[in-house]
Amino acid sequence: MYRINLSLSLVLFFLALLGSSVQANHTGTVRDLHQKIRDGYNVVFWVEDGQSLPDSVWTPIVVALWAYPDLGWSRAGVNFSYTQDKARADILVYVDPDGCARWGLPGSCAFGWPHSPCDIIFTPSALEVMPGGILVVNHEFGHCLGLNDHREREGYPDSIMSYHKPRIIEDVNDWRDVDLWPTDGDILRVKELIAAGW
Repeated sequence: MYRINLSLSLVLFFLALLGSSVQANHTGTVRDLHQKIRDGYNVVFWVEDGQSLPDSVWTPIVVALWAYPDLGWSRAGVNFSYTQDKARADILVYVDPDGCARWGLPGSCAFGWPHSPCDIIFTPSALEVMPGGILVVNHEFGHCLGLNDHREREGYPDSIMSYHKPRIIEDVNDWRDVDLWPTDGDILRVKELIAAGW
């Protein structure tokens, strides 16, 4: 089993903070997020009670967004930064022990896409099953980048957005396993959406 030292993850986390390019403007939709990426800014996210979350919840977020740039969304030219200031965030992440991992707030979800809010709800249990929690983070952030859950119906059964993915994460024990990360097709699609200015 491949393991990463948690202290190394935290070092990467804080290095990302120091090197962030932050634009103070929370507009909150997928389209606005794409414009910000085209303008060369980092995608900034805020996590509810982020300073008090256990490592078991933070670790998959750190790993998915920073630890493996050769595997994650940075391949599409998307760089993430974390902020403690909710007003400065592009993506709002909520942790709801009684909820489920999903994109969008109640009543919005994928409706109005690409005008949907870039908000994510995680249940801690979805993140704590590691390394499968990495897939959950990549999947939900994929929604904020413009992808939807119907990719496998369009001929992309290996997409990080595919319905079948959550069923296989319990069989994955390597943090670099390709099943946890965006495929080349996912990366290409995000690049196309960002460039199109849709």
